[in-house]
Amino acid sequence: MRTKTAIICFFQVKNSYHGAAEVSLGLFNSWPSKKKKLFELNDWHLLVSKNKKIQLFFHYFNSYLIKPISIIILIKKVLNYLDKKKSFVIIEGASWIGFSFLTIVILKFFIKDLKVFYHAHNIEYDIRRNNNYKLISFITKILEKKVYRISDYASTVSTIDARRIKFLYRIKPLIFSNGVDPHRLKILKKNKNFIKGKYIIYTGSYYYKPNRIAIDRLIYKILPRLKEKIPKIKLVITGSGFEKIKDCEEIIYKNNIPKNILNSYIKKSHIIILPMTNAPGTKIKTIESLMLGKIVLGSRFAFKGINILNSNNKSSVFVYKDNKDMWSKINFIIKNYKFIKNLALKNKVFYIKNYSIKNIINDFIYENKIK
Repeated sequence: MRTKTAIICFFQVKNSYHGAAEVSLGLFNSWPSKKKKLFELNDWHLLVSKNKKIQLFFHYFNSYLIKPISIIILIKKVLNYLDKKKSFVIIEGASWIGFSFLTIVILKFFIKDLKVFYHAHNIEYDIRRNNNYKLISFITKILEKKVYRISDYASTVSTIDARRIKFLYRIKPLIFSNGVDPHRLKILKKNKNFIKGKYIIYTGSYYYKPNRIAIDRLIYKILPRLKEKIPKIKLVITGSGFEKIKDCEEIIYKNNIPKNILNSYIKKSHIIILPMTNAPGTKIKTIESLMLGKIVLGSRFAFKGINILNSNNKSSVFVYKDNKDMWSKINFIIKNYKFIKNLALKNKVFYIKNYSIKNIINDFIYENKIK
Protein backbone atom coordinates (compact mmCIF):
# COMPACT_ATOMS: atom_id res chain seq x y z
CA MET A 1 0.00 0.00 0.00
CA ARG A 2 1.26 3.46 -0.97
CA THR A 3 -1.17 5.20 1.36
CA LYS A 4 -0.06 6.54 4.74
CA THR A 5 -1.53 4.26 7.41
CA ALA A 6 -2.14 5.01 11.08
CA ILE A 7 -2.97 2.10 13.40
CA ILE A 8 -4.70 3.41 16.53
CA CYS A 9 -4.86 1.47 19.80
CA PHE A 10 -6.49 2.81 22.96
CA PHE A 11 -4.28 0.53 25.06
CA GLN A 12 -0.61 -0.35 25.41
CA VAL A 13 0.64 -2.63 22.64
CA LYS A 14 4.42 -2.71 22.87
CA ASN A 15 5.83 -4.45 25.95
CA SER A 16 2.36 -5.66 26.85
CA TYR A 17 1.15 -9.13 27.75
CA HIS A 18 -2.47 -9.62 26.72
CA GLY A 19 -4.19 -11.09 23.67
CA ALA A 20 -5.40 -7.78 22.22
CA ALA A 21 -1.84 -6.44 22.23
CA GLU A 22 -0.62 -9.60 20.46
CA VAL A 23 -3.20 -9.14 17.71
CA SER A 24 -2.56 -5.41 17.25
CA LEU A 25 1.22 -5.68 17.25
CA GLY A 26 1.08 -8.53 14.75
CA LEU A 27 -1.24 -6.50 12.52
CA PHE A 28 1.04 -3.45 12.67
CA ASN A 29 4.19 -5.42 11.90
CA SER A 30 2.57 -7.28 8.99
CA TRP A 31 0.47 -4.52 7.42
CA PRO A 32 1.90 -4.04 3.87
CA SER A 33 2.61 -0.33 3.89
CA LYS A 34 5.99 1.38 3.91
CA LYS A 35 4.42 4.47 5.44
CA LYS A 36 2.75 3.31 8.64
CA LYS A 37 2.79 4.33 12.29
CA LEU A 38 1.43 2.81 15.49
CA PHE A 39 -0.38 5.10 17.92
CA GLU A 40 -0.97 3.66 21.40
CA LEU A 41 -1.81 4.77 24.93
CA ASN A 42 0.61 3.58 27.59
CA ASP A 43 -0.68 1.94 30.76
CA TRP A 44 1.18 4.50 32.86
CA HIS A 45 -0.81 3.65 36.00
CA LEU A 46 1.10 0.35 36.28
CA LEU A 47 4.27 2.37 36.91
CA VAL A 48 2.82 4.39 39.79
CA SER A 49 3.24 1.76 42.49
CA LYS A 50 3.72 -1.97 42.99
CA ASN A 51 0.84 -1.94 45.46
CA LYS A 52 -2.12 -3.62 43.70
CA LYS A 53 -4.79 -1.53 45.48
CA ILE A 54 -3.07 1.69 44.41
CA GLN A 55 -2.71 0.31 40.89
CA LEU A 56 -6.44 -0.49 40.80
CA PHE A 57 -7.32 3.02 41.97
CA PHE A 58 -5.18 4.60 39.28
CA HIS A 59 -6.60 2.16 36.72
CA TYR A 60 -10.09 3.60 37.21
CA PHE A 61 -8.74 7.15 37.55
CA ASN A 62 -6.98 6.64 34.22
CA SER A 63 -9.99 5.04 32.50
CA TYR A 64 -12.55 7.73 33.34
CA LEU A 65 -10.48 10.93 33.43
CA ILE A 66 -6.95 10.68 32.04
CA LYS A 67 -7.67 8.32 29.14
CA PRO A 68 -10.30 10.50 27.40
CA ILE A 69 -7.90 13.46 27.54
CA SER A 70 -5.05 11.28 26.28
CA ILE A 71 -7.20 10.15 23.35
CA ILE A 72 -7.79 13.74 22.25
CA ILE A 73 -4.01 14.30 22.31
CA LEU A 74 -3.52 11.05 20.39
CA ILE A 75 -6.04 12.13 17.72
CA LYS A 76 -4.11 15.39 17.26
CA LYS A 77 -0.91 13.40 16.72
CA VAL A 78 -2.67 11.21 14.15
CA LEU A 79 -3.94 14.29 12.27
CA ASN A 80 -0.42 15.73 12.20
CA TYR A 81 0.92 12.45 10.78
CA LEU A 82 -1.66 11.72 8.08
CA ASP A 83 -1.85 13.29 4.65
CA LYS A 84 -4.91 15.37 3.90
CA LYS A 85 -5.43 13.21 0.83
CA LYS A 86 -5.42 9.43 0.58
CA SER A 87 -4.87 8.32 4.15
CA PHE A 88 -5.91 5.08 5.83
CA VAL A 89 -6.68 4.51 9.51
CA ILE A 90 -7.11 1.23 11.37
CA ILE A 91 -9.00 1.49 14.66
CA GLU A 92 -8.28 -1.44 16.98
CA GLY A 93 -11.59 -2.26 18.62
CA ALA A 94 -10.32 -3.66 21.89
CA SER A 95 -11.46 -0.78 24.07
CA TRP A 96 -14.75 0.95 24.80
CA ILE A 97 -16.59 1.67 21.53
CA GLY A 98 -17.12 5.33 22.49
CA PHE A 99 -13.41 6.02 22.00
CA SER A 100 -13.55 4.52 18.50
CA PHE A 101 -16.66 6.53 17.58
CA LEU A 102 -15.17 9.82 18.79
CA THR A 103 -11.90 9.18 16.92
CA ILE A 104 -13.58 8.28 13.63
CA VAL A 105 -15.91 11.31 13.71
CA ILE A 106 -13.08 13.77 14.40
CA LEU A 107 -10.69 12.28 11.84
CA LYS A 108 -13.33 12.16 9.10
CA PHE A 109 -14.28 15.77 9.82
CA PHE A 110 -10.73 16.99 9.18
CA ILE A 111 -9.75 14.53 6.42
CA LYS A 112 -12.52 14.18 3.85
CA ASP A 113 -10.93 11.38 1.79
CA LEU A 114 -9.98 9.31 4.81
CA LYS A 115 -10.67 5.57 4.71
CA VAL A 116 -11.32 3.89 8.07
CA PHE A 117 -11.07 0.20 8.91
CA TYR A 118 -12.68 -0.66 12.25
CA HIS A 119 -10.92 -3.86 13.29
CA ALA A 120 -13.10 -5.38 16.01
CA HIS A 121 -11.54 -7.92 18.38
CA ASN A 122 -14.95 -8.78 19.80
CA ILE A 123 -18.52 -7.49 20.08
CA GLU A 124 -18.32 -4.59 22.50
CA TYR A 125 -22.01 -4.58 23.40
CA ASP A 126 -21.87 -8.19 24.59
CA ILE A 127 -18.90 -7.39 26.85
CA ARG A 128 -20.63 -4.37 28.41
CA ARG A 129 -23.92 -6.25 28.75
CA ASN A 130 -22.21 -8.86 30.90
CA ASN A 131 -19.95 -6.55 32.91
CA ASN A 132 -21.47 -3.05 33.14
CA TYR A 133 -24.57 -1.15 34.12
CA LYS A 134 -27.57 -1.14 31.75
CA LEU A 135 -26.99 2.51 30.82
CA ILE A 136 -23.41 1.81 29.65
CA SER A 137 -24.64 -1.24 27.72
CA PHE A 138 -27.39 0.83 26.06
CA ILE A 139 -24.98 3.60 25.02
CA THR A 140 -22.48 1.03 23.80
CA LYS A 141 -25.09 -0.61 21.58
CA ILE A 142 -26.00 2.70 19.96
CA LEU A 143 -22.38 3.71 19.36
CA GLU A 144 -21.31 0.29 18.08
CA LYS A 145 -24.03 0.40 15.44
CA LYS A 146 -22.86 3.88 14.39
CA VAL A 147 -19.22 2.79 14.20
CA TYR A 148 -20.12 -0.10 11.90
CA ARG A 149 -22.10 2.28 9.71
CA ILE A 150 -19.61 5.15 9.40
CA SER A 151 -16.52 2.97 8.90
CA ASP A 152 -15.50 2.23 5.32
CA TYR A 153 -14.52 -1.28 6.38
CA ALA A 154 -15.72 -2.94 9.59
CA SER A 155 -14.95 -6.48 10.59
CA THR A 156 -15.55 -9.25 13.10
CA VAL A 157 -13.19 -12.13 13.95
CA SER A 158 -15.51 -14.97 12.92
CA THR A 159 -18.71 -15.93 11.13
CA ILE A 160 -20.27 -16.45 14.57
CA ASP A 161 -19.65 -12.82 15.54
CA ALA A 162 -20.68 -11.69 12.04
CA ARG A 163 -24.09 -13.32 12.50
CA ARG A 164 -24.40 -11.64 15.89
CA ILE A 165 -23.62 -8.19 14.42
CA LYS A 166 -26.15 -8.75 11.65
CA PHE A 167 -28.77 -9.72 14.24
CA LEU A 168 -28.04 -6.70 16.47
CA TYR A 169 -27.57 -3.97 13.85
CA ARG A 170 -28.85 -5.32 10.51
CA ILE A 171 -25.33 -4.83 9.14
CA LYS A 172 -23.21 -7.42 7.35
CA PRO A 173 -19.60 -7.01 8.54
CA LEU A 174 -16.43 -8.30 6.91
CA ILE A 175 -14.50 -11.24 8.37
CA PHE A 176 -10.97 -10.58 9.62
CA SER A 177 -9.82 -13.60 11.60
CA ASN A 178 -7.53 -13.28 14.58
CA GLY A 179 -4.00 -14.31 13.78
CA VAL A 180 -0.49 -14.40 15.19
CA ASP A 181 2.83 -13.28 13.79
CA PRO A 182 4.87 -16.55 13.70
CA HIS A 183 7.96 -14.55 14.66
CA ARG A 184 6.27 -13.95 18.01
CA LEU A 185 6.37 -17.69 18.71
CA LYS A 186 10.12 -17.85 19.29
CA ILE A 187 11.08 -19.79 22.40
CA LEU A 188 13.92 -19.52 24.89
CA LYS A 189 15.53 -22.94 24.74
CA LYS A 190 17.64 -22.69 27.89
CA ASN A 191 16.74 -21.10 31.20
CA LYS A 192 17.81 -22.19 34.68
CA ASN A 193 14.40 -21.08 35.99
CA PHE A 194 12.38 -23.37 33.71
CA ILE A 195 9.64 -25.33 35.44
CA LYS A 196 10.55 -28.95 35.99
CA GLY A 197 8.18 -31.89 35.72
CA LYS A 198 4.72 -32.14 34.17
CA TYR A 199 2.38 -29.18 34.30
CA ILE A 200 -0.64 -27.62 32.62
CA ILE A 201 -0.62 -23.87 31.96
CA TYR A 202 -3.20 -21.10 31.67
CA THR A 203 -2.35 -17.62 30.37
CA GLY A 204 -4.52 -14.56 30.91
CA SER A 205 -5.37 -11.77 33.31
CA TYR A 206 -7.36 -12.81 36.39
CA TYR A 207 -9.12 -9.42 36.26
CA TYR A 208 -10.97 -10.53 33.10
CA LYS A 209 -14.10 -12.40 34.19
CA PRO A 210 -13.96 -15.33 31.67
CA ASN A 211 -10.32 -15.95 32.66
CA ARG A 212 -11.21 -15.77 36.34
CA ILE A 213 -13.94 -18.39 35.93
CA ALA A 214 -11.62 -20.68 33.94
CA ILE A 215 -8.72 -20.33 36.41
CA ASP A 216 -10.94 -20.98 39.44
CA ARG A 217 -12.28 -24.07 37.75
CA LEU A 218 -8.77 -25.30 36.99
CA ILE A 219 -7.69 -24.79 40.61
CA TYR A 220 -10.69 -26.12 42.48
CA LYS A 221 -12.30 -28.63 40.11
CA ILE A 222 -9.86 -29.93 37.51
CA LEU A 223 -6.42 -29.95 39.16
CA PRO A 224 -7.37 -32.06 42.24
CA ARG A 225 -8.91 -34.77 40.09
CA LEU A 226 -6.16 -34.57 37.46
CA LYS A 227 -3.57 -35.20 40.18
CA GLU A 228 -5.25 -38.54 40.88
CA LYS A 229 -4.39 -39.56 37.31
CA ILE A 230 -1.01 -37.75 37.05
CA PRO A 231 0.16 -37.43 40.70
CA LYS A 232 3.00 -34.93 40.27
CA ILE A 233 1.33 -32.62 37.76
CA LYS A 234 1.25 -28.88 38.52
CA LEU A 235 -0.73 -25.85 37.36
CA VAL A 236 1.13 -22.80 36.04
CA ILE A 237 -0.75 -19.50 35.80
CA THR A 238 0.64 -16.46 33.97
CA GLY A 239 -0.77 -12.95 33.73
CA SER A 240 -1.81 -10.16 36.07
CA GLY A 241 -4.22 -10.07 38.98
CA PHE A 242 -3.41 -13.38 40.63
CA GLU A 243 -0.99 -12.25 43.31
CA LYS A 244 -3.17 -13.70 46.09
CA ILE A 245 -1.73 -17.14 45.27
CA LYS A 246 1.84 -17.73 46.35
CA ASP A 247 3.97 -20.42 44.79
CA CYS A 248 3.20 -23.75 46.38
CA GLU A 249 3.78 -27.37 45.58
CA GLU A 250 1.07 -27.65 42.94
CA ILE A 251 0.36 -24.06 41.75
CA ILE A 252 3.04 -21.83 40.27
CA TYR A 253 2.24 -18.19 39.50
CA LYS A 254 4.27 -16.24 36.96
CA ASN A 255 3.36 -12.60 36.48
CA ASN A 256 3.86 -10.84 33.17
CA ILE A 257 6.93 -12.51 31.66
CA PRO A 258 8.86 -12.00 28.40
CA LYS A 259 7.13 -13.47 25.37
CA ASN A 260 9.87 -15.96 24.46
CA ILE A 261 9.87 -17.39 28.01
CA LEU A 262 6.07 -17.64 28.00
CA ASN A 263 6.23 -19.49 24.67
CA SER A 264 8.77 -21.86 26.23
CA TYR A 265 6.46 -22.56 29.18
CA ILE A 266 3.59 -23.30 26.77
CA LYS A 267 5.81 -25.46 24.55
CA LYS A 268 7.03 -27.57 27.48
CA SER A 269 3.60 -27.96 29.11
CA HIS A 270 1.89 -31.37 29.20
CA ILE A 271 -1.45 -30.36 27.65
CA ILE A 272 -3.39 -27.12 27.35
CA ILE A 273 -6.76 -27.16 29.15
CA LEU A 274 -9.11 -24.23 28.47
CA PRO A 275 -12.38 -24.52 30.43
CA MET A 276 -13.74 -21.24 29.04
CA THR A 277 -17.29 -20.07 29.57
CA ASN A 278 -19.07 -17.93 27.00
CA ALA A 279 -16.70 -15.11 26.10
CA PRO A 280 -16.57 -12.84 23.03
CA GLY A 281 -13.91 -13.02 20.35
CA THR A 282 -11.47 -15.66 19.15
CA LYS A 283 -8.91 -16.73 21.75
CA ILE A 284 -5.30 -15.90 20.91
CA LYS A 285 -4.15 -18.30 23.64
CA THR A 286 -5.83 -21.12 21.68
CA ILE A 287 -4.29 -20.12 18.35
CA GLU A 288 -0.80 -19.75 19.81
CA SER A 289 -1.00 -23.13 21.53
CA LEU A 290 -2.01 -24.80 18.26
CA MET A 291 0.76 -23.01 16.35
CA LEU A 292 3.26 -24.20 18.95
CA GLY A 293 2.17 -27.80 18.36
CA LYS A 294 0.33 -28.46 21.62
CA ILE A 295 -2.50 -30.81 22.54
CA VAL A 296 -5.45 -28.55 23.36
CA LEU A 297 -8.58 -29.54 25.30
CA GLY A 298 -11.31 -26.99 25.83
CA SER A 299 -14.96 -26.03 25.75
CA ARG A 300 -16.50 -24.93 22.49
CA PHE A 301 -15.99 -21.31 23.56
CA ALA A 302 -12.21 -21.85 23.60
CA PHE A 303 -12.32 -22.65 19.87
CA LYS A 304 -14.80 -19.99 18.79
CA GLY A 305 -13.98 -18.85 15.26
CA ILE A 306 -11.15 -21.38 14.82
CA ASN A 307 -11.05 -23.88 11.97
CA ILE A 308 -9.97 -27.18 13.55
CA LEU A 309 -7.95 -29.64 11.52
CA ASN A 310 -9.57 -33.05 11.85
CA SER A 311 -8.35 -35.49 9.20
CA ASN A 312 -9.70 -39.04 9.54
CA ASN A 313 -10.70 -38.28 13.16
CA LYS A 314 -6.99 -37.97 14.06
CA SER A 315 -7.02 -34.60 15.75
CA SER A 316 -4.87 -33.13 18.51
CA VAL A 317 -7.75 -30.81 19.42
CA PHE A 318 -10.47 -31.97 21.82
CA VAL A 319 -13.73 -30.06 22.29
CA TYR A 320 -15.77 -31.29 25.24
CA LYS A 321 -19.53 -30.94 25.70
CA ASP A 322 -19.83 -31.29 29.48
CA ASN A 323 -17.85 -32.43 32.55
CA LYS A 324 -18.35 -36.10 31.82
CA ASP A 325 -17.16 -35.68 28.24
CA MET A 326 -14.18 -33.61 29.41
CA TRP A 327 -12.89 -36.36 31.72
CA SER A 328 -13.54 -38.98 29.06
CA LYS A 329 -11.33 -37.00 26.66
CA ILE A 330 -8.65 -36.45 29.33
CA ASN A 331 -8.51 -40.20 29.94
CA PHE A 332 -8.16 -40.78 26.20
CA ILE A 333 -5.32 -38.25 25.94
CA ILE A 334 -3.47 -39.81 28.88
CA LYS A 335 -3.74 -43.31 27.39
CA ASN A 336 -2.64 -42.17 23.90
CA TYR A 337 -0.39 -39.28 24.90
CA LYS A 338 2.70 -40.04 22.81
CA PHE A 339 0.70 -40.56 19.60
CA ILE A 340 -1.42 -37.41 20.10
CA LYS A 341 1.63 -35.33 21.04
CA ASN A 342 3.37 -36.26 17.77
CA LEU A 343 0.15 -35.54 15.88
CA ALA A 344 -0.04 -32.06 17.44
CA LEU A 345 3.50 -31.30 16.25
CA LYS A 346 2.54 -32.30 12.70
CA ASN A 347 -0.72 -30.34 12.79
CA LYS A 348 0.99 -27.09 13.77
CA VAL A 349 1.96 -26.58 10.10
CA PHE A 350 -1.74 -26.25 9.26
CA TYR A 351 -2.36 -23.68 12.01
CA ILE A 352 0.74 -21.63 11.21
CA LYS A 353 -0.39 -21.39 7.57
CA ASN A 354 -4.01 -20.54 8.34
CA TYR A 355 -3.49 -18.23 11.32
CA SER A 356 -0.39 -16.32 10.29
CA ILE A 357 -1.49 -12.68 10.54
CA LYS A 358 0.40 -11.81 7.34
CA ASN A 359 -1.63 -14.34 5.33
CA ILE A 360 -4.87 -13.13 6.90
CA ILE A 361 -4.05 -9.49 6.07
CA ASN A 362 -3.10 -10.24 2.46
CA ASP A 363 -6.31 -12.22 1.88
CA PHE A 364 -8.40 -9.48 3.50
CA ILE A 365 -6.85 -6.71 1.38
CA TYR A 366 -7.22 -8.71 -1.85
CA GLU A 367 -10.82 -9.78 -1.20
CA ASN A 368 -11.95 -6.25 -0.27
CA LYS A 369 -9.85 -4.45 -2.90
CA ILE A 370 -8.17 -2.13 -0.43
CA LYS A 371 -5.56 0.12 -2.08
